[in-house]
Amino acid sequence: MHIEQLQIWGEDAPDAWVRDATNRWAHLLVRAALIYLGLFEASPISRTETEILFLLFVEDGEKSEPAVLADRLHVSRQTMTGLLDRLESNGFVTRQAHPTDRRRKVVLLSERGLNLIRDVGSRALRRDAGLIATFPEGEVSDTLDLMERLCGKVEEWTRAHPLSRSENGQCGAKE
Repeated sequence: MHIEQLQIWGEDAPDAWVRDATNRWAHLLVRAALIYLGLFEASPISRTETEILFLLFVEDGEKSEPAVLADRLHVSRQTMTGLLDRLESNGFVTRQAHPTDRRRKVVLLSERGLNLIRDVGSRALRRDAGLIATFPEGEVSDTLDLMERLCGKVEEWTRAHPLSRSENGQCGAKE
């Protein structure tokens, strides 16, 4: 699908090159998301459960609280509780008291959870290394540098221009 088919541009449409680049960016994001989701096919647990384990692997501290995990994965807190119950009963995570607030909990990877992430992650990274090795080193380095800059700018821009959901379910930029 092309952006023009969404009929989002009104009188204030950007230049043609910006529309084309935005269309290409949207397609690349979808392709990247599908590739990312393919990573979870190697996991013996659900995609959301695996995402929880990956978040716990890369994050720590207060970001590992159940409410924060729920917000990051866009699931309800009740759903997160059920997911964590299942992960804990299967030995992938443990829940412990928060270091400064006894009313709160933090979630930690268990040795079994860490082993699963190592297994799934290492298989994906070995596969990706094979692909990366087919390109010249300088080209890969330049591409990754540009991707890092682009991601940084997107994160910065998104913080400055967040989307909100309107009462009728439509999304738009917050004023």
